[in-house]
Amino acid sequence: MQKIRFGTDGWRGIIADNYTFENVRIIAQATAEYVKEKGTSARGIAVGYDYRFMSETYAMLVAEILAANGVQVLLGQEAVPTPALSYIVKKNNCAGGVMITASHNPPHWNGVKFKGEYGGSAIPAITKDIEKHLYKTDPKKVDEVTRKNIVMTDLVTPYLEQLKSLVDLKKISDSKLTVVHDGMHGSGKNYLEKLLEGTDCKVISIRSNRDCLFGGVLPEPIPKNTQILIDTIKKEKADLGVATDGDADRLGITDSNGVFVWPHYSFPLLYEHLTQNRGWTGEVVHTVSLAPIIDKLIEQNGGGKVTEVPVGFKNVCEIMLERDVLIGGEESGGIGFKNHIPERDGLLIALLTLEMLATTGKSLSELVKDLENRFGAFCYDRIDAHLEDSKRLGLIQRLRDNPPAEFAGIPVEKVCLLDGIKFSFHGNGWLLIRASDTEPVVRLYAGSETMDNTWKILNAGKALCGITDI
Repeated sequence: MQKIRFGTDGWRGIIADNYTFENVRIIAQATAEYVKEKGTSARGIAVGYDYRFMSETYAMLVAEILAANGVQVLLGQEAVPTPALSYIVKKNNCAGGVMITASHNPPHWNGVKFKGEYGGSAIPAITKDIEKHLYKTDPKKVDEVTRKNIVMTDLVTPYLEQLKSLVDLKKISDSKLTVVHDGMHGSGKNYLEKLLEGTDCKVISIRSNRDCLFGGVLPEPIPKNTQILIDTIKKEKADLGVATDGDADRLGITDSNGVFVWPHYSFPLLYEHLTQNRGWTGEVVHTVSLAPIIDKLIEQNGGGKVTEVPVGFKNVCEIMLERDVLIGGEESGGIGFKNHIPERDGLLIALLTLEMLATTGKSLSELVKDLENRFGAFCYDRIDAHLEDSKRLGLIQRLRDNPPAEFAGIPVEKVCLLDGIKFSFHGNGWLLIRASDTEPVVRLYAGSETMDNTWKILNAGKALCGITDI
């Protein structure tokens, strides 16, 4: 049997292969042992799930094992966004949370995400502590008495009310914006429409129903998966479109012309909105995979504390727990904000984007153009490529030992070893190369002033890594 190995903030696997009832029970028992060892089991654990195949069944399995160990469980009564679970954990002072989801993975995958008592991604110390309890104790069986520890709970309503309290709904309403929300058949459902009920904004919800196959499109809000969103924006003449991923903790944003707005732009725009229009203060933290536009913006505005961390929101969360962070995020569309939870939240990103448009009176494309006028154009792309062990293992160390001086004739100005290896070029150009330790995948992220240059850099990176299958 393949051993369970935790990844970014939990564990994912292929349904009926390694993602089995037995393995989910083993993880649930380890979670129970963890909170008992910490002495926090009396505070209970919140359990939620997304719209994936049998997610509610796996969630009940987790709840039963926890309950059998004497841990009270707040079990969601319906599929929920991951940040809704995280918010309940914090609001109810739970010992932690368990979310059944595989986020944006293909439909034959499912997973288990852990949430810390603070209501955010489990930091590495937590997942390591849970991992050390795996296989030590046989999963306990729930009975008539212990089943009473499971309390079916509305995890959604308190979360939606919290989101409403964080934005100016009147200002958003007065703008009379039209927005298309693509739920991507995930647990974000039609919640943006519910959040804006009673306002003068028009929300058009698409793909808000459950479909365990996600309509044949991965529930990841990136350009190649958002054609139906683009078509609807144009048909409805909407002001913008947003797409939440499979568990609604990340967001993709598309302007009124159907142009995808990468987080490399939306992150600094939201930072500027919160500081200039809302008067919020605080530090900034972002992953190494985000473009340096945000750093240049902060430097131009007089400076401020900016922390760069390795890829993975758990690393952003760790800094948010330690310091007064205004905004923290990553290139994949996950952004967290002050006054909420140390967690990425797709629906809150959508609301704040609407508030930004309502406040400035400008379209999203105008705001992006203004950013480009100040800091230069930026064109981004990413490749996730299969690479056999013989080429992948030791790749990053080899590059660190002997880094190239140029890519496609473009000289390297700086090398960063924070996560994988990142090469910075003149202007906005850069290339990040990361190699997985657990699967035969190498990831290349690149950006520059033009798409031609970006692809030249990516192709040079592919050749350097020995990638030939794309």
